[in-house]
Amino acid sequence: MVKVLKKFFYRESVQHFSIVLAEIILTKGINFILIVLLARSLGPDLYGEYSLVNVSMLFLVAFLDFGMENTAVRYSGKYRQYRESIFVFYTIAKAGIYLIILMLILLSPGVFSVLLQKENSLKYIFLIFSGACIDGFVFIIATYLQSLEKFLLKLYLNVSVFFCRLLFLLFVMATDPQNVMMLGVAFAVGGAPVLVFGWGKLLRFFRTFHPHRLPRNIMRELLHYSKWLIIGSISVNILGRIDFFMVTKFLSWKEMGIYNSAFQLVAPFTMLSYVFGNVFLPKVSKLTTIFERRNFMRKATRAGLALSVFALTSLFFAKPLVLFLFGQKYAGAIDVLRILLVSFSLSLWAGFISLVLFSFEKPVYVVLGSYLQLFISVVCMWFLIPLLGIYGAAWSKVIAQAVVILFTFVCYLKLCKDVERHETTTVCV
Repeated sequence: MVKVLKKFFYRESVQHFSIVLAEIILTKGINFILIVLLARSLGPDLYGEYSLVNVSMLFLVAFLDFGMENTAVRYSGKYRQYRESIFVFYTIAKAGIYLIILMLILLSPGVFSVLLQKENSLKYIFLIFSGACIDGFVFIIATYLQSLEKFLLKLYLNVSVFFCRLLFLLFVMATDPQNVMMLGVAFAVGGAPVLVFGWGKLLRFFRTFHPHRLPRNIMRELLHYSKWLIIGSISVNILGRIDFFMVTKFLSWKEMGIYNSAFQLVAPFTMLSYVFGNVFLPKVSKLTTIFERRNFMRKATRAGLALSVFALTSLFFAKPLVLFLFGQKYAGAIDVLRILLVSFSLSLWAGFISLVLFSFEKPVYVVLGSYLQLFISVVCMWFLIPLLGIYGAAWSKVIAQAVVILFTFVCYLKLCKDVERHETTTVCV
């Protein structure tokens, strides 16, 4: 028994999973402490206003990446000798995107005010953009470390960002706790010290670029793969917080604060699916046979069942958890939290199936699934939020997740049959 356990824990995948899980526990743990302190200190109204800054900043980081992280990790693993060249293109593309957004802000700031959908929100636009730029370049360094499977260094990097953020926010809370602007600044610049120390890593890409210039055939393959991810990332990243922005459109600052407090309590659960994606994306990209893919699905199913049971069991602790952490002012978040936990348990299954779909090199199915989910989410929220308030936003996520699970599973079965037919034909020939 001891030998079996020792063998299990010495597996590379288990070690990587443990490190990434530790990273997420630490970063989410620090962030969770900040959320509780800020929510209790500000109250639902001001916390709703702060949430607009915080959520918009994090949304922009993910949205403006356009799925390039996935492409960089996948192809730097497939063509290791061209790793630095791939990350050069990644860095240049991201810098170009940020420059375009900056020009749009300078030329048409009113457009972004409309997008934020609240009065006086324009004063936060440069703050949101600056924070997104800092976090975006830190994200490139973290992605590079992920591609090398240096998960421990990635842990140090990301934990340092959140630790700096914690120190800055605690300083502002001690001096001017009701100043939403200064709290936003403290959150935005949290990654700046880490970026200063990690800048050499970005420069390294360019120093090694010329000796390892990408061949045209690899560049075409990379662009062909990434075009679907770029299209898909738009819907996936909008889906990440479309609920919050729809609540922003229809409801008040107070209801925004209550809804976001419930959403943040689900974050410790979502870190598990994030860990699976980080660890297994480089490994899933190496799957080539039907047997390997089905074997992965069997393992994913067992993991998904365990995590779903854990999430659904937590439904019974929603009320004491909300009241203990946030207080009676946030009582409206109790039922929202329960509904979001159901949505999370469904999202696990969609995530596992999507990972396998990437191994078929058919990202188009993942893209179609994400747009289907986005369409259903928006339609449901448009009708349900005015009727049910913040509960309508939460139920819309459940409905959309259920539909996308069915869609992606049907695509998985279709691809398995197609590959089996091709393998059978090849053997016969």
